[in-house]
Amino acid sequence: MQVLNTYRMKTPTRTIDLAPGAEPQTFANGEAYTLTPMVRLISAEGKTLTNGTITQPCVITGSSEVWTEVDAPDDDQRQKEAE
Repeated sequence: MQVLNTYRMKTPTRTIDLAPGAEPQTFANGEAYTLTPMVRLISAEGKTLTNGTITQPCVITGSSEVWTEVDAPDDDQRQKEAE
């Protein structure tokens, strides 16, 4: 699992999850803003992330503590789950 430090930016009119290395002032459009530290988690190839409830390959969250990598379902398993 790759862990990238980033921020959630809040202005009076919107909330933006910034990409790692993004400069908030570029997105502020002159509005005041606050930044909350976040992490972007990206699963390794063939894996997916889960917190026990949600399962997906990429997550933006406040902490990586509850997230783990598990084997990603194969295409046959995904099709069965969709039926």
